[in-house]
Amino acid sequence: MVVNDGTKFSKHEDITDALTYQKLNCVLFCRWLYASCWSGIEHPKVLFEKAQYWLIAHKVIHPGRITLERFISKLRARVDKRI
Repeated sequence: MVVNDGTKFSKHEDITDALTYQKLNCVLFCRWLYASCWSGIEHPKVLFEKAQYWLIAHKVIHPGRITLERFISKLRARVDKRI
């Protein structure tokens, strides 16, 4: 049995150990998402769903919903500036 010491990150460690999930590798995820933004004009909802599927497929612990939405929004704004 896993004992939780009450810290925020202990749950992440419990999940990674029990379910063989890994922490988010921001470099790989950012490159993939950036390429998705660059390749076409997609609605943010579609990008959010693609990001969720990518995280699930790569067995990565998801960041919070709002955190992911903000990240996608900032990344899309950066791509729009370059276009």
